This record gives sequence, structure tokens and C-alpha cells, in this order.
Amino acid sequence: LAPGDGRVVRRGGRKVGLARDAAGALHAVSAICPHMGCVLAWNGVEHSWDCPCHGSRFAIDGCLLHGPAVKDLETLASDGETEGDGTSKSTQS
Repeated sequence: LAPGDGRVVRRGGRKVGLARDAAGALHAVSAICPHMGCVLAWNGVEHSWDCPCHGSRFAIDGCLLHGPAVKDLETLASDGETEGDGTSKSTQS
């Protein structure tokens, strides 16, 4: 992936969102919205993960930007294995 690009891939039976930030770092998150389980889509203009079902938005690193979801995305190692626990690390309540 080039900087600013993102896509959803299948890794070990799960959908993983991969995106590369402007500095070249690769971010891997669960591509499933924690609100109702819809598959997220990469927004290349805003550089965010957007839910097409109810409008939740997440930063490139999985932090919640806008609900109705109430928690961050699960962060993953770039190989698709769990890295974080999905607990909120954003400042929204």
C-alpha cells in the first residue's frame, strides 16, 4: 500500500483493515464495526475507516471519531493477529 491508501483484506478467516499513514507506517485494525457488525470501508479522502451502515467513523489507527459506535476498533498486528483489546483509547465518552 502507498501512503494514504487502505483496503480490507481477509486474514485467517477475519476481515482486516490495512492502511498506510503519510509517514509510511502500516496500521491494521478489525474491519468490522463494533456497533452492528458491518464491514468498514476505507475513506481515502478523509483517511478514515467509515461504516456504510450507520455512519460510524474511525481514525487510521482504529480510534473512534464519530458514533453511533461507542468503542474503538480492535487493533491488530500487521499479520492480522490481535494486538489490542478494543477498549476505548479515544477521548470521547
